[in-house]
Amino acid sequence: MMQNNQQSLDKVKGAVSTQSRDTDQRLFTKDFIILMMINFLVMTAVTTQMGTLPLYVTHLGGNSIMSGLVVGIWGLAALCARIPVGKLLDTYGRKKLIFIGLAILMADFSMLIFYSTIASLIVLRALQGIGNGTQSTSVATMVADKLPKQKLSIGLGYFSISQTLPAAIGPAIGLVVVENFGFQSLFYFSLSLICLAFVLSFFVKDKVDCKN
Repeated sequence: MMQNNQQSLDKVKGAVSTQSRDTDQRLFTKDFIILMMINFLVMTAVTTQMGTLPLYVTHLGGNSIMSGLVVGIWGLAALCARIPVGKLLDTYGRKKLIFIGLAILMADFSMLIFYSTIASLIVLRALQGIGNGTQSTSVATMVADKLPKQKLSIGLGYFSISQTLPAAIGPAIGLVVVENFGFQSLFYFSLSLICLAFVLSFFVKDKVDCKN
């Protein structure tokens, strides 16, 4: 009888262990979905300006060279931001860097509403690149941490949708908003998306140990 009880106990443990492994292998967890939503919202906010900022520069009295500088400095700043962020992620944790990146973006879009000179636009676009480079690197790293190792490639493929879809629809949304409501409304719209992403980031758990 004791042997039967032991066998029953082993079966229960095996079932629990199997269920635990199945749970760990889930791809679309709550954190993964939230991180996709954060990335989608931020990238949509950023890409709405891709086709509209050159028009905004012309509206402010600038030329094609200034338009190119406003568009290009964003990518350069984002690239420079990613270099130190990789080390800071292990020091301070992924979630803190997501907060910092989103806070920079919120401040940036808020200032875009009130500052309307070409010089300020160039500076704010550089700041926007730093914020986006910080948050996008942090979000992508956290996604890679949370995905099951056996489904890492599949998971990253799904996550890339949150980047490619905004690139497809963002510029069109930006042009529609500008044509119907003006540039200030576009900045308010983008700011609202960033604020929503910031709120969502509170619901993500960062389980990776950091040095601090």
